[in-house]
Amino acid sequence: MGWQPSASKTEILLLCQRPFDPAIEAEPDEPGEPARYGSSFHSVLAACLRSPKKKLLEKQSAAFARAVTKAAREHDVKDAADELAGHVKSSVKVLRNWLTREKLEIIEIEKAYAVWPRQDGSWTARTIEAHDEEHRYKSAPGEIPGTVDLIAANANQRRIVVLDHKTGYVEDWFANDEFVGFARPTTVGQMRTLGLATRASSKLDKEIEVGIFHADRKGLPIVYAEPYERDAMRAHAQALHAAFSRIGQGFLRPGPYCKRCPARVGCPARAADLLVESAEVLVKAANAVALEPVDPNALFVLPTEPPPEGMLEMRAG
Repeated sequence: MGWQPSASKTEILLLCQRPFDPAIEAEPDEPGEPARYGSSFHSVLAACLRSPKKKLLEKQSAAFARAVTKAAREHDVKDAADELAGHVKSSVKVLRNWLTREKLEIIEIEKAYAVWPRQDGSWTARTIEAHDEEHRYKSAPGEIPGTVDLIAANANQRRIVVLDHKTGYVEDWFANDEFVGFARPTTVGQMRTLGLATRASSKLDKEIEVGIFHADRKGLPIVYAEPYERDAMRAHAQALHAAFSRIGQGFLRPGPYCKRCPARVGCPARAADLLVESAEVLVKAANAVALEPVDPNALFVLPTEPPPEGMLEMRAG
């Protein structure tokens, strides 16, 4: 069975639909330590945000410690329990301050949705059960499920902000003298899909925003949100619908996500890509040998015997 389409796999779904073909045998998507730590962070942070204002969980030492221990045990990151406790405390303070400054109130926490995109750019969304231990949702064919970490709104609910928490860390914050630590939320496929979960397709008077709460383990937490324009929402719904229609149709497109594809072994498109890359290397090597300058006056002394073993490889580099 192939991968289940989900909001977190939006980029892969739009690029190449082969991993989601139910006829293929998918390799297990085992979460590593960073992913398991992120799950434990989400769990404790959600518990803090659910606590009533007059009885904040992060202010109660014993209750908070129990929540951290439970999350660390469930997600097998017991060695990082102390780090997790400090990380959540500092992060939840930043998030609460941001919500207060933006005059937003939390209306939903850790709720799962299934979005049904249509060809005309419209869509519907419904709440569903949380994913199981294997991170699979109970959704209908043609729906793309996902979990929204947080939805907040202003007093009259004319402004709705969909937030996703990220605990990842970017090793190279500057690439080619350009800051790459943060991505604009509207350029992230997962956020574009989660933004549709507001079910606001028919409520044109609402301002929808998508945001990312960057709470990486090695940096200062910060929130960045931006408007998610209506035209962009419709275009994304159409792109999702088109991607769903290609599942099982043999559509293949090699790209940056090939290493994560559970069907990469034996993929014809990827094999062709590798052949092209190999051919380029061979052509460069052959040219290095063939185009080496030769003195025309010395042609009569060229050796007739084959070159020593390894000579051509050495000359070709």
